[in-house]
Amino acid sequence: MERLKISYKAARYNADLTLEQARVLIGVNRETLSNYENGITIPRADVLAKMAEVYGCSVADFKEVKKNAV
Repeated sequence: MERLKISYKAARYNADLTLEQARVLIGVNRETLSNYENGITIPRADVLAKMAEVYGCSVADFKEVKKNAV
């Protein structure tokens, strides 16, 4: 059975972290983390691994986030 994927923002919420708390633990600035969550930019592999570690999930749990085209 295929596992459900989770967005970066949902993973952060599930970890009970604010954007500010998460960005400090991950080591990125607030705007960068917000851009990841909103699909504006894609995190590098090392940052993605750190996000998974901080959020208590695996990289495979994340779904790709894309900003909707207008």
